[in-house]
Amino acid sequence: DNRSVFLLGLERTVGKLHGAGRNVILFGDIPEIGRSVPDSLAKDLFYRRHTEIRPTLIQYQARQSRVWAHFDLLRGKYGVRIVLPGRYICGSVFCEVADHDTALYKDSDHLSRAGVARIGPALEEALIAKD
Repeated sequence: DNRSVFLLGLERTVGKLHGAGRNVILFGDIPEIGRSVPDSLAKDLFYRRHTEIRPTLIQYQARQSRVWAHFDLLRGKYGVRIVLPGRYICGSVFCEVADHDTALYKDSDHLSRAGVARIGPALEEALIAKD
């Protein structure tokens, strides 16, 4: 399947980079929403309603579990650093799509500037970490 091909390619790439003396940072997937967040928020505001579009933490974890397990193997084998953006977007029940009135996504699966700002500290930490 496609996921197996991706994971095999990822391991080969990480192995080559590690063999060349490079530090590797793996960036996990953000929670996918399935519809445009700004459009959904605007329609809710216009129609004075609330449509629940946030994925649950459990849904996000289930979708990512196989990749995360592979990331953990690569961390153990090659010492890669891992950034999981869901840790900064998801709460204990839901993965957030907005911070008050500011969308964290610019569409259904790409972060807005506000979303990137939320995960920025994790990126900075991964980039400046010493081996």
